[in-house]
Amino acid sequence: MEQREIPASGYVPSGIHKVLWDYWCEMQQQGGGLIAPYALFRPSRLSSILPQLALSEYIDENTQKIRVIGGGHDGLWPPEAIGSNLFDHVDPVTAEVRKKLYHEVISRPCGCYFDEVAVSKTGKRVRYKGLFLPLLDKAGAPNIFIGAYDISAEGYDLEDASEEGIITRDTHDVILINLRD
Repeated sequence: MEQREIPASGYVPSGIHKVLWDYWCEMQQQGGGLIAPYALFRPSRLSSILPQLALSEYIDENTQKIRVIGGGHDGLWPPEAIGSNLFDHVDPVTAEVRKKLYHEVISRPCGCYFDEVAVSKTGKRVRYKGLFLPLLDKAGAPNIFIGAYDISAEGYDLEDASEEGIITRDTHDVILINLRD
C-alpha cells in the first residue's frame, strides 16, 4: 500500500468526491474551525450523492460504528451492518489497515482518500475509491466520519459479491489530506 500526504490546497477531487469535499469545506468555513461540527451536517445538501455516502463513529481503537450506509453500498455491506462495528465486517488485515487510517484522520487531523479492490471468496473483484473526512462530535472530538465511495463492479453484479461474501480488501493507494494546510 502506497501512502502519501498532500496539503488540503493541493487536493483536487472529481465526481462524487468533489461534491463531498466542497460541502465539507463549506461546513468547515461555517463552523469557523479546522473541522466542522457534525451539527452543521445537512444530508439534503448532498442529495445528488446520498447513495454513495456513509457515516461512521469512532468509539475506540477497536470499534468503528457504522451509522449510515447509502443504497449504493448494498452489494458490499449486509443490511445488518448499520449500527454494528465496521471491523466485524472485514478481514483482520483490512481491519488493521482501517484502524490505522482512522487513527491518522483523528490524530493529525486529515482527510483520507483511498483506492481499493475488494475480493470475494471466488475471486470476483469490486473496485472502489473512497474519501472520508472528520466531523466533530458533541464533545468536540473528530470522531465522526463522513465518506463518499465510488463503487464499480468489474464484470459482475455487486449483489453477486455480497452473496459470496467479501473476504479481503487490497488497498492500493492512500492519500492523507493535511487539513492544517
